[in-house]
Amino acid sequence: MALNKIDISMLEDAGADGQVLTSDGTNWTSADAAAGLPAAGADGQVLTLASGVPSWASAGAGGGSPEIYGFKVDATGSLIITTTNSGVDNISSSEYANFDDVVIAVSGITWSILGTDLIATV
Repeated sequence: MALNKIDISMLEDAGADGQVLTSDGTNWTSADAAAGLPAAGADGQVLTLASGVPSWASAGAGGGSPEIYGFKVDATGSLIITTTNSGVDNISSSEYANFDDVVIAVSGITWSILGTDLIATV
């Protein structure tokens, strides 16, 4: 499905900070006109999809709070997972730099190992 080019007049006449353009697969329109959105959400809101239509919602709606999961294999071969504990704990920059891998996702993920597979359960 090819999209048409953006009509430059839409950008010139946007009129407000936070103007969002969406496409139905053929035509571009401003999201606020298409979905009844304000030009920008209120402080603390994020743009999300509700039934396929862009809408503003409170941050964290549809999931837990942001979480950092740091993975490190220690000298014995054990996997160590360090988290920010839903924002309660801090991870220092030096600790972060020593992770073998990092996942940034919603809080509440349970990690388990099955054979050689790392399983994430939300």
